[in-house]
Amino acid sequence: MSTENVTNKYRPRDYTDYLLDETSGHIKILYELGARNFVVLGISMRGPHNFTEGCESRYYADELPQRLQKLHSELFSSIFTIYDVYKAYNKITRNPQKYGITNTQEPCYVDHGPVCPDRSKYLKFDQCTHQTQIAYEIAAKECFNGAACSPYTISQLAKAAIINH
Repeated sequence: MSTENVTNKYRPRDYTDYLLDETSGHIKILYELGARNFVVLGISMRGPHNFTEGCESRYYADELPQRLQKLHSELFSSIFTIYDVYKAYNKITRNPQKYGITNTQEPCYVDHGPVCPDRSKYLKFDQCTHQTQIAYEIAAKECFNGAACSPYTISQLAKAAIINH
């Protein structure tokens, strides 16, 4: 589907349902190709308490576990975990000094300007919500061994793949 005129074609909740259906369809294709363990990205960058009535990214986050549970019952020996981006970045922003990050507000690079001298000190790379390499590394580790992926870490999924074969 083209993203052109998406706002004219779908109401927000309908578009969210469409995204959930598309995600399920792609998982089924990957399953038919032999995949059994899946990390599915949650799309929200905010916690549940920050949402107001009608916030569709919260709807996606709330509906995704039920969709994956349904797929788990349909796809023999499949295992799913959800990568909660909010948890990963919230951990960094609550204690940036732990990771050597000293700037969580301003981006390292602003359009047509110089790149900051030490990107490892910044959370945000640019104004387009791209994170710095260090932020992505920390977030990935939070999914691999931390609390950003649930109910399983990637490490646990990898061990399950070995056990299931």
